[in-house]
Amino acid sequence: MNSTILKGSAMAALSYVLWGFLPLYWHLLLPVGSFHILAYRIIFSLVFVAAALLFQRKRAWLRHFLDPKKRFRIIAGSLLITFNWGLYIWAVNSGHTIEAALGYFINPLLSVMMGLLFFREKLKPLQWCAFGLACAGVGLVTAFSGTFPWISICLALSFGFYGMVKKTLSFDALEALAAETLAALPIAAFLLAFPFPGGQGFSDLAALPRFRVLVIPLAGPVTA
Repeated sequence: MNSTILKGSAMAALSYVLWGFLPLYWHLLLPVGSFHILAYRIIFSLVFVAAALLFQRKRAWLRHFLDPKKRFRIIAGSLLITFNWGLYIWAVNSGHTIEAALGYFINPLLSVMMGLLFFREKLKPLQWCAFGLACAGVGLVTAFSGTFPWISICLALSFGFYGMVKKTLSFDALEALAAETLAALPIAAFLLAFPFPGGQGFSDLAALPRFRVLVIPLAGPVTA
């Protein structure tokens, strides 16, 4: 196994470990409301990543919007990840954490299928065996849940297609995240301006306990 595969496997494993702990953070923000948490996640992710890129003296990511093809892909990726983030936050804070987790268990299987269908990648016999076992596991969990896993499927599809869009973009991961959150900024502004039941916009932050107000900006580094 070459170093690239080892590095990629380690990064993928670490990603899923981090995502496994992520519900604990969203639960801390439960009184804020899912739509407004999503807005804060977009805003503070943009602030954090843009600051990191500025520190690294990287400004080229803004020029990607000048290319019509890249701009379309950035916006498409932005819409997909915004939907994915929002549904995940809502699922966790609405008592559907298991369904959300199942979605991210289905996602790698969907990514494998996309690699086979769209990028002409191939699996070795042992990889096919692992793929088959994982599919069987998903089938069993779904069957015993007793309900149609629409949350899981929507999370898996949105994140899978988001990954496929990002694979077609040839710039740095932080630059991509900065561009996507910048494209999603109007959505965040709308979500904060709209009075969703049970949620707080900027004007209602004063009513929250100080601890929760201080924790909200961590959505940026937590995401990045």
